[in-house]
Amino acid sequence: MDGKRDIAFNRWNYADVRLLDPVDTANPEQDLISVYARNNSQFFQIRLDFLDLENPDGRDIYIPIDTNPGGVNWLKIGNSENQYIQIDWDYLLIFQADGDIKLVSGDYHVLNNVELLIFIDSIQDNIIFSINQEVIPLTPLAKLQVLIYPPHQDQPADQTLIISLDSSPPPQTKIQFVFWNTLETTTPAEAMRSWAGAHSGPMSSRHGLMYLLEAISKFDYPVLIVDLCKPENASVIDYFDVNNIINNLSDRNILALCNKVNIESKELVDIDKNQIKILSNYDYTHYYNSETNNFLFTENLSISKDTFRDSFMEFKSYAISSGVSGSPMPLLLGGDFRISYLGDRAVLDKLFSYINNHPWIKVDNTYAINQGSLNHDISRSTYIFNQSKFSTGHSIYKALLDAPDNSISVLAWQVYSSLLNPLSEDMVPLANNYVGQIGHILEASHWAENPISISSCSMDLDYDGINECVLASKSIFLTIEPIGGYIPFIFSVDQNGPHQIVGPTWEFVIGLSDISEWDLSKGVNSDPNQILGAFYDKDEKWDSPTISNGYNEIEIQNNDMSIRKTFSIQGNIIKINSENRGNHDNTIQIPLVLDPWFRFTEEWGGKYITSLKFGSINWGITSGISVDLLSDNDFALYSFNATRDIIKKPENPNYDYGRGHYLPFPMALAEAHEIGGSEVEIIIHP
Repeated sequence: MDGKRDIAFNRWNYADVRLLDPVDTANPEQDLISVYARNNSQFFQIRLDFLDLENPDGRDIYIPIDTNPGGVNWLKIGNSENQYIQIDWDYLLIFQADGDIKLVSGDYHVLNNVELLIFIDSIQDNIIFSINQEVIPLTPLAKLQVLIYPPHQDQPADQTLIISLDSSPPPQTKIQFVFWNTLETTTPAEAMRSWAGAHSGPMSSRHGLMYLLEAISKFDYPVLIVDLCKPENASVIDYFDVNNIINNLSDRNILALCNKVNIESKELVDIDKNQIKILSNYDYTHYYNSETNNFLFTENLSISKDTFRDSFMEFKSYAISSGVSGSPMPLLLGGDFRISYLGDRAVLDKLFSYINNHPWIKVDNTYAINQGSLNHDISRSTYIFNQSKFSTGHSIYKALLDAPDNSISVLAWQVYSSLLNPLSEDMVPLANNYVGQIGHILEASHWAENPISISSCSMDLDYDGINECVLASKSIFLTIEPIGGYIPFIFSVDQNGPHQIVGPTWEFVIGLSDISEWDLSKGVNSDPNQILGAFYDKDEKWDSPTISNGYNEIEIQNNDMSIRKTFSIQGNIIKINSENRGNHDNTIQIPLVLDPWFRFTEEWGGKYITSLKFGSINWGITSGISVDLLSDNDFALYSFNATRDIIKKPENPNYDYGRGHYLPFPMALAEAHEIGGSEVEIIIHP
């Protein structure tokens, strides 16, 4: 019996498909969608695919088979009168819900000792009938028809046309997988969740890009990931040290990568509000439905369904309808990966197994792009925009265009791009509160072209109508925000070019706190979890600070003179002296962001290192820029790469990854507590 079972379960091929039947029955369990027929060794086999087959007893099946000229053209259904059908049959296979299974001849004589095997696969939604060929002598002209009845009823729920056993298979349904928003690129924590998250995704189960890549490798199905080649995504792939996985899939031609990221002229698709818009440069029109402004079909269209079962049922309906219509356009599955079911390992296995077991479905790889590779390169031209949606956007955009071309101005474009395209529409008003701050970066880009000494508090760097301070030497540049008494940015220059030393978290990510905690009336303080810069003071008595500046020094005091901070530059040292006459317990934070553009180089993640010395902390890039922190207070350092050794493993919700895991790439946060004041030196080493 095992040998016969193996014969019955041999893989069905596309050439075995004889008919696709439309979705046309109210009950999915009685809706026949495809019919297969073949001669397999000693068996004649018929396979029926249903839209759903959760209940094996949900239907009565009649299969009249015509092997010779003449025959009977009617059926006996229960106690009803004979029902006339289209085919003249010689044999009738009857499979009833109550267990009555038989093969009868034209005179309704039951054929005994018939070797009839029946396999029901409720997972793949099909029933296979295997009949010994000696019982039914088939000829090339043999035909059959399939009729499906509700149990114990006499009116068919579904029936096929007459099917010739030597007919050519119908056109296949083409499917393409296209995804975007596949990786989060702001913090190790978010990146890890998007790679192999726990309790993430629309089903609150394990969800991530790793599971998608595992599935396409297992089933050899091609997938297009529109954004994987973007520099930010490439840097995360490099940080995870999984380039070999990506390269292997790309070499096997089952992972298509887009290396067109220049929005001005080279971008493949413009992704906006989970829709794909067509650019004139590329022939992508067959992916686009102008009436719905969305994919012909994506998992995103089904995300409102109550369960994945509902979504999967909809997919099967779309697939068979596309095949029946003979549409040359592929169905597109995927879309916004963050909310797609297709990041869930169990869902992927179910869907891909279904496609693999239904050869009338073909996964197509004829993507309308040139395959590229992971792109680590980033330049100013990557971030060219035609217009801004920010209230201060026009001024910033003009300032960006007027900025010199160096690594600091490229950083400004990058920050502008991230603010212009936040992760959700809810963040647009929040982003608007930070876009003016790009003025700090642009001022530094101009200074880097001609480093000179500056000590001025007469410039409105962030377009808020209130002046900020700039303190600079021929090698160090920093800005000071008097309201709050802090340093948003520090830059330096040496023989290797410009460097960034200090920067705020919003430079990399906004919306760190829950939306219920935002107060958009507070400007850069709208998001309470942001680290705005070094030495930020949360004391609210900073709305009218007193400012005085000398040749290489700027001093500020808060409203009631209880806090005084002095900032000075001496050679390669920035000195910050703080006096707190109220002796309040205060936390000093220094967000170190050494050369954030370095993350767009290969093998970058392991080159940020920490070394502890007596009385100081050193944070730097191997063979690159580094800083020492000296203070009369003990600093702790939390670095973004503290979890790099475990980050490419699936997320463990019970593991304490530490504070650095939640900092933006590539930030390290130095933190100390002070009472009464402090003296801190930031020593910059080229």
